[in-house]
Amino acid sequence: MARFVSQYLKFSHGVRDESPSAMGLDGKMTALVPRLEAEFTHNGITDKDVFIAKATFNFVGIPEDEAGNPIDPSYRVSVFDSEAAALANGWTEEEEQLVCDALRRHMEYGSALVEILPEPTEAPWPNYDQTDPEKITEIAVGIGADLELALQYEKENAAREGVIADLLDALRTEPSEVVRA
Repeated sequence: MARFVSQYLKFSHGVRDESPSAMGLDGKMTALVPRLEAEFTHNGITDKDVFIAKATFNFVGIPEDEAGNPIDPSYRVSVFDSEAAALANGWTEEEEQLVCDALRRHMEYGSALVEILPEPTEAPWPNYDQTDPEKITEIAVGIGADLELALQYEKENAAREGVIADLLDALRTEPSEVVRA
């Protein structure tokens, strides 16, 4: 759902505290409401994450090497991927959304952390937007365009139900070989 980058290694933001535990019918203590926390990590960091961090943040306190040159601050950059965290922690969609919203409202948003917005999907062919909606699937199949790309582009932009349905039907019947136009 969302990806955030921080200039601090292992940055963490608590969103919701765990409520007091209660004795369950099975005699075990269970938390009534689990704790929600966005835990950033250096694992899975990409070049784009580092680029955005370096372009956005003012890294202070960066150590220097023996020659007095500042050390690349990439080692401090950490990321939080809400989809991966939701899977790892068993969060519901509502809990994932709650964490993302809390990070977007964080008082240090812009100076300690920032959201990485996904790149928009490119059109599957140059004049896609001017193509007759009833012929999009026919043209896509005819030129061997990536139907998944066409479907994603359609969903992100015009979101025409008929075109989406036609592309889904074509995806179900097409062989798996894909050629990008």
